[in-house]
Amino acid sequence: MRESPARRENTSEDVPLLAQPEDDAYSRPQSPLQPKAWQNTQTITHIFMLVILLNSLGDSLLQSPQTRILESVECYLYYEQSDPSKLLLDRSHVGPGAIGGVDEMFCKVGEVQSRLVTLRGWQIFLDCIPSLLFAIPLGWAADRYGRKPFVLAGLGALMLKSAWIQLVTWFWQVFDIRMTWVSALFGSLGGGGAVTLALAFVMFSDITPEAKRSAVFLRAGAFGIVAGLVMPPLAAWLMRYNPWIPAIAGTCLQGLAVTLFSLTPETLNFGARASSIDAARSSTFESFPPPEPDAPLSFQSQSATTTADRCLKQFRTSTAFLLEDWRVPVLIAPFLGHDFLGVCASLVIQYLSARYDITFSDATLVAMIYSATVAVLLFFIIPFVSNTLVNRLHLSVMKKDLYLLRASQILLGAGWCMFSFAPNLASVALSLVLASLGQGAPLLLRSFITSLLPKDQIATAYSFISIVDTLGTMVGAPLLAGLLKRGFSLGGGLVGLPFLATGLVIGGFAVVLFAVRIKKGEDRKDTAAEDER
Repeated sequence: MRESPARRENTSEDVPLLAQPEDDAYSRPQSPLQPKAWQNTQTITHIFMLVILLNSLGDSLLQSPQTRILESVECYLYYEQSDPSKLLLDRSHVGPGAIGGVDEMFCKVGEVQSRLVTLRGWQIFLDCIPSLLFAIPLGWAADRYGRKPFVLAGLGALMLKSAWIQLVTWFWQVFDIRMTWVSALFGSLGGGGAVTLALAFVMFSDITPEAKRSAVFLRAGAFGIVAGLVMPPLAAWLMRYNPWIPAIAGTCLQGLAVTLFSLTPETLNFGARASSIDAARSSTFESFPPPEPDAPLSFQSQSATTTADRCLKQFRTSTAFLLEDWRVPVLIAPFLGHDFLGVCASLVIQYLSARYDITFSDATLVAMIYSATVAVLLFFIIPFVSNTLVNRLHLSVMKKDLYLLRASQILLGAGWCMFSFAPNLASVALSLVLASLGQGAPLLLRSFITSLLPKDQIATAYSFISIVDTLGTMVGAPLLAGLLKRGFSLGGGLVGLPFLATGLVIGGFAVVLFAVRIKKGEDRKDTAAEDER
């Protein structure tokens, strides 16, 4: 629009800024819809990967030392009552976490390990409650208002949880050790770890083309596994000096991940915002419409009375996918078994240390075999097999994901069943390798479910996944902890009961996956979308 001569002549300090020429983009406030220059898909993906890596590095670095510190406290409290002769130092001279108060090898007795299993089992159970309560509301809110605030709150809650447990164990002579359970309250900030993970993958799906989604999911999982490959030997080495060193360093890395994530943009409708950058610059008033006149009192009353109806209708609409396609709930169900696996993973180091009579640092190194194989799987094996299936065998992306998912689920179940019966460390290593070859199953499952859903229902669907994860943990934590305690009392090969149960559950869901089929013509949409790009 051309500016009139009279308007140019009257330009002065008294003229409002909004009267400046419309083509002067720098004289107006920037629209919040306008993405910054660096906020492109590739850059954001790399930042997300780095956030996952930092958070995983921190979690992997502090898990083993944190377990050792909890064991040390329980061990000291046990021998203080049952056999004080085992105490190396009295209370006034024992440091934070009771480290050095009792020789670690005396802590492998069944009573101490049972106390530790109970303490950690209830911790896992309580950690699930925020996810169960807030999964659906946060998923709905993330689809409506954006994903970033909830993921940021969840990452911060994970850091605060670690810090609280360290505070209680540092001052173990002041706090009851069960005060560590209070850390579960921090999960209410972001819905717990399951919801945070679900929404993080939603953000990936927001900015990733469908044909590349499974590869990005697997790469994200691989970056998390790299942490399990790099940090355990470092943690094991540092634990020989003091387990508090890797524990505190891990919490600091989690804090760094929170700081980095705060710099990322919102991804809800990210593609639409990026494509409309010119439209966002064309007019300030298009982004900020003038407020409407106050509504009549009768209209306000009607709005108040219909709010609940609108919310109920929106909830029904956002959850319609559960009834419209039977495959979606069937595909969500296997996450129950995968969450059993998450509980088992938290017991592996304690199990190896107790059954094979090795230290926590040595058990950490043995468990690293699993992480190393998974890293190779996600970085090299699955990408190679995926390219072969698509480029040489000409399978669609959906078929490729489904076939890989079935194979991964079978390997996962077989590996953990074998692990439960492993008579020595050599067979332990072999079974861990077999189980790790199926570790891509949860990531492939998320990718395949995403391909069945419209974009405006993905966050809600992932929230249902987090609910299944939560229920699996709430059931699995006490169940598997009870099986481990029972195994310790029975001794021998029966110590591996929780891993056998997990393997059987995962194997059962592998059978269910063979009932899932791709509808005729459904797998053509990913090819068409890729051709358009």
